[in-house]
Amino acid sequence: MTLPGLALFYGGLVRAKNVLSILMQCFAIAGISSILWLVVGYSLAFGEGGPLIGDFSKVMLSGIGRETVAGDIPESLFMLFQMTFAIITPALIIGGYAERMKFSAMVIFSAAWLLLVYVPVTHWVWGGGWLQEMGLYDFAGGTVIIGLLAGSVCFVATLTLKQKLKIDDSLDVFPVHCVGGIMGTLLAGVFAATSLGVFSGYGFAEGIQSMAGQIKVQFIGVAATIVFTAVVTYALLKIIDLVVGLRVTEEQEVEGLDIALHEERGYVGL
Repeated sequence: MTLPGLALFYGGLVRAKNVLSILMQCFAIAGISSILWLVVGYSLAFGEGGPLIGDFSKVMLSGIGRETVAGDIPESLFMLFQMTFAIITPALIIGGYAERMKFSAMVIFSAAWLLLVYVPVTHWVWGGGWLQEMGLYDFAGGTVIIGLLAGSVCFVATLTLKQKLKIDDSLDVFPVHCVGGIMGTLLAGVFAATSLGVFSGYGFAEGIQSMAGQIKVQFIGVAATIVFTAVVTYALLKIIDLVVGLRVTEEQEVEGLDIALHEERGYVGL
């Protein structure tokens, strides 16, 4: 998904003088996230722990052997599958600051964001945390009936953000992934109803008796994630800005990050 998928996709959306910087950012995030996930991320996300965070029982895959399973598959395979999402999630954020952020700031932010935002929320939803206990459904995309609606909603959100609100989101990360994700999560509560027949069928979570009850849980999950993510992300950006600075200089931005930060040129220009 990230290499080469997202790297080439994002690279094709930026100006030619910044293509290599996007590729480098994706490669760096893939490497850093893989190591952090193996060392401690997986343990904190899927270790037993408590309602807010896991524990250190699975650090460096401690206690995970050839016979250890997670559900119906080997836990080592489950860990690698979950690692793909741990890699692509901070990589997706690149689209919000493409062509503008320092490489050093990007590395620090991505590593810190993975451990301080992605890992706790993963534990909340899939690792036995408080949202999973409440019965939150999160299928990372939802059903196809949802996909048809989300396409239109995300398109309108993109136009609104850029043309009406004049918010600078280089590659439309917020209106596509955030707005689409919110819609999918909320509608998962609607389409959980078995009464909808062919459109769903998985039913409400244990202890939830109605569509309204499931939607309420979905809404709580969305709200908690937005607030937690916004607060921690804002704090991280402020701290990193004080330490190394976030944005490249105006001269570097005009010149292009390929040559300014990586001393490479990915295109032949005049």
